[in-house]
Amino acid sequence: MRARSSQLTSAAALVVTALLCGADPGGTPASSAPAEPASKHQATDEVAALLAEAERCYAVRHKRGMAERALDQAERAQRLAPERFDTNLMVARAVGYRASCMRPGEAKCAVAMRGYRAAEKLIALTPKRVEGHYYAGLNLGLYGEGLGIIQALREGIKGRFEQHTRDAVRIDRYYRSGAPLVAMARYHAMLPWPLHDRERAREIAVEVGARFPGNPRVDFLIADLAIYEGEREQGIRLLRALIAKLPASADDYADGVTVKRWVAARLREVEAS
Repeated sequence: MRARSSQLTSAAALVVTALLCGADPGGTPASSAPAEPASKHQATDEVAALLAEAERCYAVRHKRGMAERALDQAERAQRLAPERFDTNLMVARAVGYRASCMRPGEAKCAVAMRGYRAAEKLIALTPKRVEGHYYAGLNLGLYGEGLGIIQALREGIKGRFEQHTRDAVRIDRYYRSGAPLVAMARYHAMLPWPLHDRERAREIAVEVGARFPGNPRVDFLIADLAIYEGEREQGIRLLRALIAKLPASADDYADGVTVKRWVAARLREVEAS
């Protein structure tokens, strides 16, 4: 993403246009201008290489060590180019996955907050785009999971999560196969009484499921809703059916593997209760 710059006057804008077109304002060939320092090009190349490696690792994030390496490479790129959209987006994405696989506690909170800070930078850079708002809500929610629901409510996480997620839904409700809506629905489903709204969660799940049939996160949510509402055996059947078809049924194989692990853990928990 372009770094912040001071506003150009109309005359200065003409200067820039002339330079971009190959000549300076006086008609001198642009090639006579001094070359940019090699170190700047080297830094740009290094950022590109780091982001490419982060993307490669993220694509196989379900494999051992790959999520951690994706985050490491993304944060190295971010340190070199802290004002760029792509470096902050990669950090926010990598944290969103890494923190989601961690157990509640201080370590999860610390990782999630790194993603939240990157998402805040995205919002500052591009407030009208969905990515910053979505990943701010996602990583703030993961921070809340690290704290535990009651402590998160005490710290005021609820209001900030709702605002970020509402903004993401308003800008692009179907971003990443309806991810902002799924986040909102699971939030409504998981809140303790009397704050939860499982009817609204089901309405959202039906909407996203109709738009993106086979979305494993929606199917997982519907199974959980059955369990929350006292339909334990129905929930168990839905969880088992989801395990049987994942990860092959997922558009993103790595995500399918991850959701299958979560579903299997949830099934063990329900069957043991």
